[in-house]
Order: sequence, then structure tokens, then C-alpha cells
Amino acid sequence: MKKNDILSKEEKEYLKNQYLHVFIDCKNNYIDDIPDKSFSVDDPNIKKYKCRIEFFIRISTLALDLAHILEVSDPETVVRLQSFSSFVNLLVNKNIPENQPLTRKEVEEVNIFLDYLITKFNISLS
Repeated sequence: MKKNDILSKEEKEYLKNQYLHVFIDCKNNYIDDIPDKSFSVDDPNIKKYKCRIEFFIRISTLALDLAHILEVSDPETVVRLQSFSSFVNLLVNKNIPENQPLTRKEVEEVNIFLDYLITKFNISLS
């Protein structure tokens, strides 16, 4: 039995709202700017930059987990999830050093994906 088989509609709605809160927080409260040089461990905001590979991995993992919990099957969302996950896997496979920021274009991609997730999952479960 899969874990989402034992979740009630109310539990799924609660989890959806928890994930949605995280997506909104990530979209609105993380830093879009790209540092001029590599990240410094002395930077108190280092974990708040969207241009970190760890941020992309987090968003991809959370989105896939939520899609599994909610048993998402609509083709557009499935394609978007798979596409973003593949995009993140390509970035990971580039072996980008942890202290090297990603590009402005990549940050724009994660913002577009976050906007989609926030819009998609801001609708109540049917």
C-alpha cells in the first residue's frame, strides 16, 4: 500500500497547503540576485539564494513529492514536473561546485516553475 492510499482528502488538503506555503515562501522570500563571485561561507544569506543548486533540488523534490501525495495525473502538470526534474538533473550532472551560483536564466526558470506550482496547487482538491 502506498502512503497516499491511507491519506484522507482532508489530510491531502492539509499537506497540499503545507507544501504550497513552502513554495510561496521560496518564491517570495528567497533572493533572486546572483552574487558577483562564488558564495562565501561568511555570507549570512547563503541559504536564501535561489541561484544555489540545492535550492533547485529542493523545489524539484518537493514538487514531485506533492504530486505523488495528490496523485497528480493531468498531462500538463506531469510534463512540467518531469521537465523541471530533468532540468535539475542536468544541472546536477554538470557537477557545478556548491559555491558557484547558477545563472540569471536558471533562476528565471525556477521562478516560472514556482509560479506554476503556486497557481496549480492553490486550487482546492476536487
